[in-house]
Amino acid sequence: MSPKELSYIDDCLGHLEFLKVLCQDLESNVTDKEMKKLIKEMSTKFEEQFTTIYGLIGGEE
Repeated sequence: MSPKELSYIDDCLGHLEFLKVLCQDLESNVTDKEMKKLIKEMSTKFEEQFTTIYGLIGGEE
């Protein structure tokens, strides 16, 4: 991969990590149970996407 492609992937991973942390933060501040569940599901999906992409480029987690 070119350095530019790796930079794009790095940005993507950074955004996914940010979104996961944001969801975890939101989950701790929301009182509605249904909203908490939705936020938790989103956080899990972001984490899965991060792990998948990281694994595809040969990283280990």
